[in-house]
Formats: sequence, structure tokens, C-alpha cells
Amino acid sequence: MPFSYNHTFFESTSLKTAAMRYLEHLPPDVDHLLSRGMSGCAIASALIALSERPLAQTVVRKEHESAHMAYAGIPPAFQAKVAIVDDFIHYGETLRAILSYAERYNLIVKAIIVDHCIEPFEGLPEGCELLEIT
Repeated sequence: MPFSYNHTFFESTSLKTAAMRYLEHLPPDVDHLLSRGMSGCAIASALIALSERPLAQTVVRKEHESAHMAYAGIPPAFQAKVAIVDDFIHYGETLRAILSYAERYNLIVKAIIVDHCIEPFEGLPEGCELLEIT
């Protein structure tokens, strides 16, 4: 059964289990994670805490959020190899917003790692894999 939005990333045992599964799929050349919203931030933070290798995170803010910057966290380096992490893809709005951020800052998106896709997603950047870990 796929992880559900409502509780998986907000309960310690299931978050740790999910993060360990995500780490298995994280490309070896990725050292930066992009996320958005509560569930994306939760899984990215867990990946950072459990990883044996250096990882950093940028949370891409929603446009209507009142903030000084378009992101929170450590900004990725120019042409950094990044992975986008989230719980699931439904209509793809969150993913398109993060991809737009990555394009604007000239980042190389190597992977998008989610538990599952409700709807198929089209428009992946060249060289990017969509990994469903269900």
C-alpha cells in the first residue's frame, strides 16, 4: 500500500522507513535536495539526517508565501546536481514549480523521487529520472 499524505511523513517510525527507501534511490552524484511544502520538507530533512554522505536542502517557497527570498535553506551551487523529493505527484503543480526554480537557477535535476504518482507526469528535464518507490 502506498504511503498516504495524511500521516506517513508526520510520524517518526514511518518517516524513517520512507527516508531509508528514498536514500536507496538517490543518485550517487546528487548532493542537494529540493522540496516544497510540509511533506517535501519532512522527507528531505529525514534524508539529510539519515544519510552517510553530505546532503543539503533547499525548500522552494510557494509564490504567495510572505518571505524575503524565493527559498529557505542552503542555496545550491551553480549547476548543482539535485534531486526533488516529495510524497506523491497528483496534478504536478508542485513539481512544475520546483522544476521552474531549478531551471531559473541553472540546476541539473538528476532525479525526482516520490512514493507514488496519482497521475502520469510529462515534461521531465533531459537526463532526469522519475522514481516511484512504492
